[in-house]
Amino acid sequence: MAGLEVMNARNKDELLTLVLNCADSKNVIDSIKKTAPTITSLLEKKGKETIAFLIQYEALEILDFAENFSYSNDTNSTAISGGKAWSDWTLKIQKMFKKKTKKDWMKPATGSLGDHIADLNVKQFPSWPAPGEENVFDAPLDGYKMSVTCKEGNKMAVSCAGEMHMKDWRQGPQQKYRTEVDGEAQVKGIILNHQKLRDLDKTLQDMGLVDGEEFVMAVVDDAYQQLKVEANRDRLFQLRNRLRNRGD
Repeated sequence: MAGLEVMNARNKDELLTLVLNCADSKNVIDSIKKTAPTITSLLEKKGKETIAFLIQYEALEILDFAENFSYSNDTNSTAISGGKAWSDWTLKIQKMFKKKTKKDWMKPATGSLGDHIADLNVKQFPSWPAPGEENVFDAPLDGYKMSVTCKEGNKMAVSCAGEMHMKDWRQGPQQKYRTEVDGEAQVKGIILNHQKLRDLDKTLQDMGLVDGEEFVMAVVDDAYQQLKVEANRDRLFQLRNRLRNRGD
């Protein structure tokens, strides 16, 4: 079932609860309330079930991953290459996050996390260090929360943990501009596909007019039950693997 692969990280109820209780989910939940009245009503009556339905039909995605960073670069120019070095560095960080999803509509949102990490350094050191000097910055990500509206209208709310060790300096006879980052970011959050949300809301609204509210309720219940089946299957596979490893 499309969308279920993002739910195989750990306990499904834990991740569904994350969506409902995410500290920065206001950007997402408010968008649902403004544009999807039928789904809003369902959320009030069957919160986890409705979230499971949105995940199943790819209107909502859950982010739950850790990313290790280790990257450095330099440029050949000595005139205006500081901006080029910084731009290349930022794009690399963006790509690291974008590769966490195969869905094109999610990539701009996950890439914005790279922008945030780059901005942390800019705020700490707005100017490039003079030759022979270094800008060194340990950027803590614990407790970081962000709500973003992407260009496509999609919404994202995330929280981060971890730490980034950053360094900027100039090196060699040509004083090349260099950047370096090492560290780890643990990311949890949600991304809402705004257009799919609107389409699903219209579908459920029409379904309710034809088949009644109880049928609509049964549809979201079914989505939740399918997630529970997938969760049990995941745990069974994990148990089998542990037993096999013990046998080895």
